[in-house]
Amino acid sequence: MTTSNSTPNIVLIGGAELDIKNRPLGQLQFGPENPGTISIDCNSKAWNMALDLAGQGFMVEFISVAGNDFSGLAMKAQLERNGVGVGNFHLIDGKDTAARHEILNLLDQPEMEFQNGDVFDQLTKEMIDQAAKSISLADCILLETRFPQEVIQHIATSFSGIPILLIPDSEESVGKAKSILGQIKGILIGRRSAEVLSGLSILSEEEMLAAGEWFFDAGIGQVFFDLGFGGVYFKDQLGTGVERPGPARLATIVEGFVQNRPASESAAAAIK
Repeated sequence: MTTSNSTPNIVLIGGAELDIKNRPLGQLQFGPENPGTISIDCNSKAWNMALDLAGQGFMVEFISVAGNDFSGLAMKAQLERNGVGVGNFHLIDGKDTAARHEILNLLDQPEMEFQNGDVFDQLTKEMIDQAAKSISLADCILLETRFPQEVIQHIATSFSGIPILLIPDSEESVGKAKSILGQIKGILIGRRSAEVLSGLSILSEEEMLAAGEWFFDAGIGQVFFDLGFGGVYFKDQLGTGVERPGPARLATIVEGFVQNRPASESAAAAIK
């Protein structure tokens, strides 16, 4: 891993998706006419981290897939404008860019939700091999779990000499990472995803500590649980604890991991 005297070089293998929200001006009605506002933005844990880290001066390469459509082209252009490497950001013909669409009510709560992430199945082992030169130069790999399981396993096996920080994107996809837990150095995970991956209940402080031990015993050197407004749990060989209150700045935890800082320092810096 890099030292504090050099510019960190990060390869981020994750997904980017559109976040579309419809907000009515009055009572939501079923029918063709609902005056309101429509907001469209790019979002995802990986997307936000890429922009945050590039903004801090890190070298960031974003490896991903999107549709070869207006949205995918706009995503790629926005990443490049913000200093993120997009040489291995693939635009796939005949596929829609991933999107999450919410129709909200007057309380700003979802009445209906639509989601399409089929394009992420298009990331292949061959694409990873094509990016091998860039990946081999990285100080750290940030890895989401949106992609096919065989691709996730291929990444962990092919680049075992590079520290991998697993950043699961959802509890629905996190199970794909079970086979690589012994091959990764760190994990930054939400409580529910941690429950799914470990098979343990995490509903109390004691259960959280037990879950942290489970991940550490699985061979993961640095363990972080993102507790939202509850802060962040951390564990490594130097200690265990919780920094409160939250939410934590996740990019700061990534920065500390890349700089090989103790987990306690990374967690504390993320809460400040």
